[in-house]
Amino acid sequence: MVYAIITLGGIGSRFKSSVPKQFVEVDNKPISIYTLEKFQNNENIDKIVVACLKGYERKVEEYKKKYNLTKIQYIVQGGRTQPESISNCIDALENVVANDDIIVIHAGNRPLVSYKNINDSINECIEYGNAISYIDCPEVVVTKDNNKVIERTNIMRIQTPQTFKYKDVKEAYEYAKSIDFKEVNTTADLMLKIGKDLNYLRGSEYNLKITYNDDLEIFKSLINR
Repeated sequence: MVYAIITLGGIGSRFKSSVPKQFVEVDNKPISIYTLEKFQNNENIDKIVVACLKGYERKVEEYKKKYNLTKIQYIVQGGRTQPESISNCIDALENVVANDDIIVIHAGNRPLVSYKNINDSINECIEYGNAISYIDCPEVVVTKDNNKVIERTNIMRIQTPQTFKYKDVKEAYEYAKSIDFKEVNTTADLMLKIGKDLNYLRGSEYNLKITYNDDLEIFKSLINR
């Protein structure tokens, strides 16, 4: 079985809007629905678990009915951070998944993820144990504290989807709980902390993360292209 965990828990502090960015509508459809439909319509995804911003659970239930998102099996409350939200989803699956089931983790504010991104991530995980999407960094990177230039050939920009076997991701988040999620940024980072090797998979520049208002304008342009 392949389960998708979609995180919709952020408040969007860097996104200047009275509505959390994942619930902002573009062409009369919330950004989160663009994301969820990619997984709903992907034949390799069996079930979906949504981590939802507290207070928006009913809205996601309404979306589930309105947009016929039949693969959504659980809607759980998000945590203080994205890793905590993912942990809540992992806990919700504890008694229904097998150790070798596949868990695809994806941020709800990346609505342009392609079917190829998702399918490649699943296939790589089956073959190599996990799959971490990334893209290269073409810009010059300079540290703020001492203006030191970092060699960009050594830099990767990590994206989602990030895909794992359930047994590994469960172990990782048990460790995260034991350290109260201190210095845990992503699931990939967490895997490294418990000594797991990572398999990196080239992602896509189109897999845009909507963080700022400029990103929203780019998203609008791309879907209307």
